[in-house]
Amino acid sequence: LTMYNNRVDRITSDANATMMRLGEVYLIAAEAEFYLRGANAIAAGYVNALRTRVSAQQVGAGDISLQFLLDERARELCGEYGRWYDLKRTGKLTKAYLSEKNPDVGDYFVDGVHGVRPIPQVQMDAISNPQGYQNNGY
Repeated sequence: LTMYNNRVDRITSDANATMMRLGEVYLIAAEAEFYLRGANAIAAGYVNALRTRVSAQQVGAGDISLQFLLDERARELCGEYGRWYDLKRTGKLTKAYLSEKNPDVGDYFVDGVHGVRPIPQVQMDAISNPQGYQNNGY
């Protein structure tokens, strides 16, 4: 806990948190292979290592695409803190994409605003000249 202006705000925690799972490592390797050499058997092999574990249908090199890998990440990681970052780094964090894939989110998404996160107020309060540091729209 940190004190700011006689206020107590929780900006950090000592609670245990999962930072990375082996499934994520396989998916990072598959995506890296896809970016380096395109859709191929090596990338498919990384995905199949995960699918074997859950007795899911195996995939071939022809199944591998950026969209497939994003979908596989969504299935494997089930919203474990990383979806926003996945969409942001692949250029798919847009109103058009979200409206197609998840209209409940897409209806409220604003391009040019929600592509970044707000800087927490407690951090803005901690600097002496906060004007101009907050992200656009927040």
